[in-house]
Amino acid sequence: MISSLAGAKSLSRTVMGSRRLFSVSSTNLQSSFNDKDSTTDHGSASSQDRDLQPQRRSAFGLNRVELIGHLARDPRINTDKNGSEWCSFVLYTNTTFKRKDGTTNTQTQVHDVTVHGYQAEHVKNNIRKGARVFVLGSISYFEKELGETKVKGARINAERVLPIAKSTGSQQLTDFD
Repeated sequence: MISSLAGAKSLSRTVMGSRRLFSVSSTNLQSSFNDKDSTTDHGSASSQDRDLQPQRRSAFGLNRVELIGHLARDPRINTDKNGSEWCSFVLYTNTTFKRKDGTTNTQTQVHDVTVHGYQAEHVKNNIRKGARVFVLGSISYFEKELGETKVKGARINAERVLPIAKSTGSQQLTDFD
């Protein structure tokens, strides 16, 4: 193995910041240049030559959303064709920023969130309107027809919904213990 060679310096080439194109030991590199015949009888590359080839990696994508906000209403429970329950709720998030003149401005964003599996059961039983929650998931976009018009929207597919504070009967928020 390349990493088990003692005292060998490792050469690496990076592409796009954190993507490693190839990594070889300088000892391996030197010995492969000294080898005049680096292929076998069948024309295939030796293991040293294979170490010098760029490592092919699949394209890496990331679709991750993290939100902290308040539920606008109680979660709605739905059932799919297979009889599995899932729930949806509306989450309000606020972004506050300061203008050049010193005044502050708050923008409220509205997010449609869906939850499936055991997390849907947890949300259904434990989270109510006004609760402050942390949502971790991914975003998806959809298009549907309402009458003659097409409506585009976005939906947060939650993997985790964690309560931060719950609402009481007077709609005041209390911290969880």
